[in-house]
Amino acid sequence: MRDGDDLGGDGQENDAATDPDLASASAENTVDSPSDQRVRNTIDTNSGLGIQAHTILNLNATIGGQPGPSLSPQVDYRIPAPPLYINQCAVLERIRCIIDNGGSVATVVTLWGRGGIGTTALGRKVAKVVHDEEPQRFPGGYYQVEPGRQGIPESISRLLRDMGDTDDEIPASLDKRAKRLRDRIDARDAVAILIDGPDSLAQIRPFVPVSPGSLAIIASSRVFDPLYDGDPDTATFRHIDEREIQLGPLSSSHSLELLSARAQVEWGTRQERSMARAIAEFLGGTPDVLVRIGTRIRHAEHHHSGSGLAVIHEEILGTHPREDGDMAPDHGALLDGLPADARRFCVQLAWHPDADFGLGAATRVSGRDVAETRRLLAGLVADDILENVPPPPARANADSPADEPRYRFRSDRTVKIARRVATEGSDVVADLLAYYLELALTAHRVLLPGRWLHKDLDGQGITPPPDGVVFESKDEARRRLRTERAAVKAMAVLAAREGRFREGFQLCEALWAFWFLGGHFDDVVDTHTALINAVAPTSELPPARLSRIYVQRSIAYRRDAEYDRALADAETGLDLARAARPEHPLALLTALEAVGDVYQERKEFARAGAFLADVLETAESLTPSPENQRAVYNAACKLGQARMSEGRFDEAGELLDRAWTLVSQQPVRDVQNEARIRTRKGDLAQLTRNTTLAMDHWNAAIGLHRELGDSRRMADVHVKRAEALRRTAPDAARSELRTAIGLYREAGAEQQAQDTIRRLADMI
Repeated sequence: MRDGDDLGGDGQENDAATDPDLASASAENTVDSPSDQRVRNTIDTNSGLGIQAHTILNLNATIGGQPGPSLSPQVDYRIPAPPLYINQCAVLERIRCIIDNGGSVATVVTLWGRGGIGTTALGRKVAKVVHDEEPQRFPGGYYQVEPGRQGIPESISRLLRDMGDTDDEIPASLDKRAKRLRDRIDARDAVAILIDGPDSLAQIRPFVPVSPGSLAIIASSRVFDPLYDGDPDTATFRHIDEREIQLGPLSSSHSLELLSARAQVEWGTRQERSMARAIAEFLGGTPDVLVRIGTRIRHAEHHHSGSGLAVIHEEILGTHPREDGDMAPDHGALLDGLPADARRFCVQLAWHPDADFGLGAATRVSGRDVAETRRLLAGLVADDILENVPPPPARANADSPADEPRYRFRSDRTVKIARRVATEGSDVVADLLAYYLELALTAHRVLLPGRWLHKDLDGQGITPPPDGVVFESKDEARRRLRTERAAVKAMAVLAAREGRFREGFQLCEALWAFWFLGGHFDDVVDTHTALINAVAPTSELPPARLSRIYVQRSIAYRRDAEYDRALADAETGLDLARAARPEHPLALLTALEAVGDVYQERKEFARAGAFLADVLETAESLTPSPENQRAVYNAACKLGQARMSEGRFDEAGELLDRAWTLVSQQPVRDVQNEARIRTRKGDLAQLTRNTTLAMDHWNAAIGLHRELGDSRRMADVHVKRAEALRRTAPDAARSELRTAIGLYREAGAEQQAQDTIRRLADMI
């Protein structure tokens, strides 16, 4: 059933004077107080606001009553604050009725209208009003995703993190990630999710909640087909009811009020009011355009000593003769109202990938000093072109990120407008790639010292300048890249899409240190898949380099126990490494090792041993050097583990002793591999019933992991110690498990913490 809702007839217009305090609050991205919310909305009730409402239910759920309140008084709210609205309570009341009537089922409300009409803003306003008036209406939380801007993979990862998942819990493969999100949404009490700017039904389906009482608000420029496809045997969602109301333009009086509020002036003379009304009517009632022109008027009033309104009136109506009331001004003219330096800066920033960015990136593209760049950023925030974005939360075992603000374009429409009038996009993208590559390469050197990169072997690629960024510690490098995480990921994807394959490769290769050590394997799969798909029709990336991309993605899949995908990628990487000309022994070693690791995880120990023996033989044939020696002891350690699994303990012992001797001779300590070898020697000692020796090796491994700041692997070793002590010293074993639980939680590895809690329960 499909009905049209008519919201006309009961909306009362209000021509009250502009409230300057309210306009100031809008500029600071604050929100109305609950007592003011019912009278501050600029969506006109007489315009025919478009809402498409699908009421849906989970096919497997038993339909019951309204979900009870959450036990916790705190409800998670992750939706950005809405902008200024004026006098529009009727629309909100109608939407509230739709929400309230869907208490025993899930409801989908689609707000749609032409670009810039305010669907996103209204969606945020609805969520804010409901939360402020009745926060427990959605005890499962209030969230926003932007699949049209960020893509499905990144949107899923972000929503999982918002819902409390740690990086260790987020699957690398997209299908597993989507299933985990569906499970997380379905397991919650009633939840509200704003799905902002989707381009297709495929970008909507992963995020629609189906638990009774839940709400999805879709903000879009188009109407989508019903989520229920008519076949109850295959449908994810079952359609019950649907209502459509299109979001139309503002009325004349509301347009004038919004224009005045944004300009932050009061027009006292009849001529001024006439000019302002003519501008408002010409702009066609589109809030986004009204805000932009109001900002231009404010700037013009400052520069033309009170005659700015007349200047803009002449520019708008003179340059663009009115032929019909719905005509909008030229997009480029919307930026012309900014001061020249701010306009150029805005156009430059528009070439940053669609992710938040910091002062460093902004300073690089502006070519100005830090103080001047801060001033320009503050101006664009005040003009509602940029918005502040809070930095990501710190990991439990790390210092908090710096308080440096983060920024993002408020609307992707502004990005498109700015790029349309730009002439220097290629240069800006190159500058941004260089900036993020310098960060990634410098961090790689600190996080994985001594590890080879392709540019170190062939000299091809960007090298950080000697006077560039410096990280004094691993924690500082990790903290900085955590803050830049969304930006560097988006930059890698943009490089692939723009055909900058070598830079994209170098960024992925260098970021591996951060992604691998931090457990950000979803980022690995998303970026590497984008690069592989983009470079596939070309031959612009040498086989040895492409091999490394496949190998790294194989490791990410292996982490998810996606062994078939991991093996396919590892074997493709091996084929590419063998095809490399000139030969690239280190690429070949890495690929052979990746294949052997998959077989080891699949418990096919004989096949794993065969590949790892090839790795060791190849490593031994290399010209002696610190890096090649590292390849030898790494191979010896892994082959020793394989021989242990086969029960060939004497051979395993010889291999591990050799690995330890070689790692101890390195000119620069390789603490990570020292810890790995010590752990394996402890495992072997325990298998040969020498628990005392095993404890000594494991204790040393814990100390080495502590030196690295790796709480998760410290916890892994404490679990090994607990298992060894289980029968002979149960109290000590329980103490080891309690320590492991604390370390897992410190590392954000909640799933491992829960598994260890179950182990502890079994010992009580």
